[in-house]
Amino acid sequence: MRAGPGGTLTIGTADPGWLTPLITAVTATTDASRCLLVLSGGPDGKPTVLGIDDGTPPRAESVLAALRPEVADVRRVAHGWIAPVVVNDALVGAALVEGPHPNAAQRGAGALAAATAEALTDRGAAMTPAHALRTLVDVGHRIHAAEVDTESVLGFIVDQAHELLGADTTWLALADHVRQISEVTVVRGAQTAEFAQMRVRLGTGLTGIAMSVMETVRLDESQSDERLPTDVRARLRGEGLVSLICAPLIQRGELIGNLLVGFRRRTAVPPDARYLLTALSSQAATAIANSRLYAALRERNSLLERHSALSRALTEVSLKGGGLHAVASELARALGCDVTVTRLRDDRSTWLYPAAGGEPEPMPQDDGERWPGVPILAESVQAGGEQLGTIHAIGENAQTEFHRTALGLGATAIALEITKERAVLEVESRVHGELLEELLLAEGTWPDSLRRRAAHAGIDVTEPRVVAVIETLPGGLHSALMTVLRRDGAAAAEGVLIGRRSDQLIVAVPVRRQPGAWVRAAIQRAAARGVPARAGLSGGHSDLGLALREARAALGLARTVQNAGAVVEADALGPLRFLLDAPDTHHMLHLVRSVLGPLAEYDRRRHGELLSTLRTFLDTGGNHPVTATRCQVHLNTVKYRLNRAAELLGRPLNEPATRFELSLAFAVADILDAMKVPPFDGA
Repeated sequence: MRAGPGGTLTIGTADPGWLTPLITAVTATTDASRCLLVLSGGPDGKPTVLGIDDGTPPRAESVLAALRPEVADVRRVAHGWIAPVVVNDALVGAALVEGPHPNAAQRGAGALAAATAEALTDRGAAMTPAHALRTLVDVGHRIHAAEVDTESVLGFIVDQAHELLGADTTWLALADHVRQISEVTVVRGAQTAEFAQMRVRLGTGLTGIAMSVMETVRLDESQSDERLPTDVRARLRGEGLVSLICAPLIQRGELIGNLLVGFRRRTAVPPDARYLLTALSSQAATAIANSRLYAALRERNSLLERHSALSRALTEVSLKGGGLHAVASELARALGCDVTVTRLRDDRSTWLYPAAGGEPEPMPQDDGERWPGVPILAESVQAGGEQLGTIHAIGENAQTEFHRTALGLGATAIALEITKERAVLEVESRVHGELLEELLLAEGTWPDSLRRRAAHAGIDVTEPRVVAVIETLPGGLHSALMTVLRRDGAAAAEGVLIGRRSDQLIVAVPVRRQPGAWVRAAIQRAAARGVPARAGLSGGHSDLGLALREARAALGLARTVQNAGAVVEADALGPLRFLLDAPDTHHMLHLVRSVLGPLAEYDRRRHGELLSTLRTFLDTGGNHPVTATRCQVHLNTVKYRLNRAAELLGRPLNEPATRFELSLAFAVADILDAMKVPPFDGA
């Protein structure tokens, strides 16, 4: 290698204007922070520097001084990777490239030096410098176009490599790291279909060599090279290829493919051709990376647009007051798959919303057998840190990124509907509960102010209503029972008033709404949700205070029934119902205390159970064994207690008149209890 004569570079017919776009193309393909081209012997006799630098560039003289005449290849220096520019065996300059990726910077320096040398060489060469340079620049422009046609760019790269290097066969193989294969994607000059369809396992053959060294490699006897798999050598023989050059496509340190040229003769490929192939492979890697980036951006934009459309649709349905069913149905339609919503509180229900539309369908909870083996995507429905339920998307087509993110959007919309629903119910419950309490205290006399407030709430105070007093059995939750009643068919909107006193729920149902059936259905639904309850019902009255007393007396009878969901109506009180409206309880107290007082006093002093045993005996029609079973004591214990009761009462228990009087006394005691008058206090 020798310096140019007289230290002055004569460019001749080559156009120096190509050097700047060449530097730009190399910078773009290597992500370089410094890309300098230093040519000795400028117009003023001093070296010329072209290119870009992210800081203060080194002096041109120091760059040239870093060259070692005995080294003709790329090497590392203080300011980056340097490669000599040699024209007609004369050292005329240097290319200096630095960047975050050393391998790319090294390849870029070599490619820049080679392309510059070609641009300064006489045009008579087979691979003309102007053509080579124009190719690199053209590829760079195509890669960085606003809309990249990756397939077209890769085809153009293969075409240019094929033409510039005078190859017999040129092809681009892309790596599929999922399937672990390298597959021919673009090919020029192939003579056999088997070669054009060739696949090679990653890590073997030329792909393995390229992966191990991450730089351009050459094989001069490819048909017999033992490093290549047998089937690959067979296809190369079928194609007649002898010499191969493979330039790896590297992106972020990972092999993503190879650009290969083949010759059907043993060919001496000049270093400049290797540099050009390396530059083209870098551009191909950039094109693929850009394509993937654009594809990811398009997918993300599409996802955002679909999410925005879904959000608008769900918001519109919500604003129209469609409620949870309408929102969930719209979500199923937008997702294109069936959706289920399970509520963990309130009515603890599960509903299915078909993707094809139609009415929502109630389902048994946790019905996993409905879709055996079908993928199900789940999302929690939460509000304010509280778990409200779960939403599921069902089907093979419900596993995309859109479905996963859209299901979260749907869960938020459904949580909002549940929250809104709760807020409305809370307000209605409070207003109607307060109104019911005033009507209970009014005793059938309603001031004008009360009438106006009731009318504003859609309540006719003169309409006959049946009052039901409902209580849960031990272990039940009154709040859960209240929730069931609140959600029962928009009860308040149809004239049903619901309130609470202590641990009892008070419900006033218009007679026209078949109160008995209404209450029994509500208790059945509560039992199905693990809330057992019982109830007492009054007759139909406008005076809700009187109706409440009847209902409490009926509830007292319901407590004596063994069924968990017992509902007793006031008619069961028979002729004693008139006592509920008596202005004075003096005679009622006298009846109960005179008949049952001795037994009550005995039980109080001895902690006995004579009253409860006697009542059970009367309820069973005087059957001793059944009484023993219900009282859960031995038959002899029952007989002893009854004998002791007969002694205290001073009369035999087997006489019909005695049994009637005792049964009447117990019934009156129940009514006193309903009226909150203790029958035995002060006896």
